[in-house]
Amino acid sequence: MGSSASKKRILILGGGFGGVATARHLDRLFRRRPDIEIVLVSRDNFLLMTPLLFEVFSGALDLRSCTFPIRAFLRTTRFVEATVQCIDLDRHVVRLAAAGESKELAYDQLVLALGSKTNRERTPGSEHAFTFKTLADALLLRNHVIERFERADVETDPQRKAQLLTFVVIGGGLVGVELTPIGSALLGFGFLALGSIGRDLEHPFDNSVHDVAMTSICRTIEINLKQYLGEADLPPPIEPVRGVLW
Repeated sequence: MGSSASKKRILILGGGFGGVATARHLDRLFRRRPDIEIVLVSRDNFLLMTPLLFEVFSGALDLRSCTFPIRAFLRTTRFVEATVQCIDLDRHVVRLAAAGESKELAYDQLVLALGSKTNRERTPGSEHAFTFKTLADALLLRNHVIERFERADVETDPQRKAQLLTFVVIGGGLVGVELTPIGSALLGFGFLALGSIGRDLEHPFDNSVHDVAMTSICRTIEINLKQYLGEADLPPPIEPVRGVLW
């Protein structure tokens, strides 16, 4: 999988919004340059519309409604489905893993669009919480909530039932603010709390968005705003809860 001697290869790592948008832009920019080869590498062959994950969790949307084939967005860019193992900057090669095999792909220019991962280092115990970044996360969380409903339905101990129907969302950004009302509507009963590390919700957005979010959320959801998560004084029965989303 070496780079052709007659072509310069631009290698894009990541098939999210950043990677696909970059590939489409380079497609247009170098459409008349046969000496340029563009390659996009992603572990999935589909583009996930992450803003629609909330509706997948609630069941309002089917899986097919928030995923689109990456190749459908590309013209001349070559797509490779593989997982990035490591990058050798000195040799200008990327080691990829696919179908149980490991190969190297050379490049002349490298674009990193691999996205981010949830930070679980800051707060001890967060490794036991759910995350919400992928289709698998949305389905896992939905199945977990439904299973909690079933267990609570036959539970005779009131305190234990309250624990089963308690869910905590850590983080007051876009994901937390979007997911919490949907979760509350899906519950229909029980208790849902939103804990934010910051002093306010939706702080990256303008005041109008913030005001609408606060008005809507505060109707049915308890909000705890503290500077650090460790300072949040969450009342029982949140302490023993088993439904924490990070």
